[in-house]
Amino acid sequence: MAEFGVEMEKNLIAIYRAKPAENPEILKILADEMLFTESFVYCDDNHDGMVIMEELISCEEHFLKALNRPMAMKLNRMEIGDTDNDGKLQLAEWALAGAMWDLAFGKTMVSTLGKGHLDDEKLNEFAIYKILGLVGHFFNDTDYSTAMDILFTADDDHDNKYSAAEIGCLQQHFYNDFIRKQMWSAH
Repeated sequence: MAEFGVEMEKNLIAIYRAKPAENPEILKILADEMLFTESFVYCDDNHDGMVIMEELISCEEHFLKALNRPMAMKLNRMEIGDTDNDGKLQLAEWALAGAMWDLAFGKTMVSTLGKGHLDDEKLNEFAIYKILGLVGHFFNDTDYSTAMDILFTADDDHDNKYSAAEIGCLQQHFYNDFIRKQMWSAH
C-alpha cells in the first residue's frame, strides 16, 4: 500500500503542475456538474458556500473515523484547488481539487492494478472488479446493486473498460454514496 501512496502523490503533483483546468481528463470528470456537490455540502459545516481549512480537517477526520481509519497525514493549508489563494474553497475550486485528486487516484489504479489488464490505456473488467472490491470495501462494503449502478454510471462510453478519468468518477460516486449513508445515519 505504501507503493500506492507514493504513486498517488507522484500523479497528483504531476496533474497539479500541468494546468489542471485545461486537462481534458479533468474536464471530463468536471462535466458532471453535480459530482462534487454532495461532498462540498457535506464538508461545508456552517453552510456559507465555502469550505475553510478547519471544515476540511473536520470533514476528513469525520470521514476517517466513520471508516475506523487513522488520519494518515496532517492538513495544514490548502494547496490544491484554492485558485484565488483566499484560504477558502468555493464549489468550483472544490470540484477542481476533487477532480485532480480523483484523476490521480484513477491513474494510480491503472498503473498499480493494470499490469496485464489494460486495453488501450483502459482497465478491463477483471481489473475493474478488483478496484470495486478495494474501493467498495474502503467505503464500508457498498451493496452490490449500488456498486453496479456506480460502475455503469462511471463508464461514460459504456465499453466495459475504464480510463483513469472514469475510475476517478467511480471513486467519487462511491464517496457520494458513503456521504448519503452518513447523512441518513446522523438523522
